[in-house]
Amino acid sequence: MAIIPGIPHVIVDIAVDGNPLPEYLDEDDSESITPNSTTKYVECMPGSHFAIRINLTNLQHWHLRGGDSVETSYFLDGQRVGGVMLPQPWLSGYAVYSYPAARYMEGGICKERALMFADLVTSEDRAYAKPRPELNHLGTITVKLYHSKAGKTDFRDSDNASEANVGHENIHEKHLKGQAISTQAKLGEAKPIGRIMTTASTRIGDAFATFNFRYRSRKDLQISCLIPRSPSPIPLEDRPEESLTRDELLELCRRQKARQEEMVVIKLEHEKQRTEEKRTRVEDESDEEPTLTYHHPPTKKLKISADAHAGIETVDLTDD
Repeated sequence: MAIIPGIPHVIVDIAVDGNPLPEYLDEDDSESITPNSTTKYVECMPGSHFAIRINLTNLQHWHLRGGDSVETSYFLDGQRVGGVMLPQPWLSGYAVYSYPAARYMEGGICKERALMFADLVTSEDRAYAKPRPELNHLGTITVKLYHSKAGKTDFRDSDNASEANVGHENIHEKHLKGQAISTQAKLGEAKPIGRIMTTASTRIGDAFATFNFRYRSRKDLQISCLIPRSPSPIPLEDRPEESLTRDELLELCRRQKARQEEMVVIKLEHEKQRTEEKRTRVEDESDEEPTLTYHHPPTKKLKISADAHAGIETVDLTDD
């Protein structure tokens, strides 16, 4: 719940399904808290409907500065979507007010469009890069409160459909100004409703309290270092088996089987590679020029002897 230290009798929050969204303060932003304003970050989820709630339980008559009521004005991304006059809680019996939808007149018919979060559609097309001053407050819900004096109460009879034109498409990255914004606040489908009762009021001075809520997805908050990043989960292989669920055990078995099959494939690939390398070496060796080696028998020595008596010479061809 957002509270301005000097104005503790007014509490504002953004609620989904009746529960306030988690809030975070950027301590490095010196302007996040001033005497009459506060800026908080809230964690949102695309697709959820939300309501702006104001709690005036501690409001006393002397807080009204001469007025008799509190007038509110609501803005989504800088564009006004409506406002409500809140009577004194001690007279009305109500102290907590919820604003879940924008109500307006269109073509003489009262309509209502719920407040909701949606994904922000971005584009890198240069055609969408032209200046767009209306995006200066992109990603922000603003609530302004005024002291006022109530006037005449009557049914609304004038068209104010311009207040229902909220929503962005094809936002160029340059308009994000380096901010982590992936969500937008917009209005849901229009639904016809009964006639709207309104009360005229006269404001007393400027807004005495301004509440800014910079809505971001959880991932955006982590990127902006406003909340810690989610710790990496412990691998199943490193967890005790008794701590694993049935599905986790099945997943662990599947992983081990896949790892074993992968090892078999790797082993077969290695063996195939070694076989190919061996075959290549053999083929390379067979392609070399043969070397011829000649072996000569030892030279035989001729021994000649003469028979002195017969006058015949004898040639000895035997080895020594």
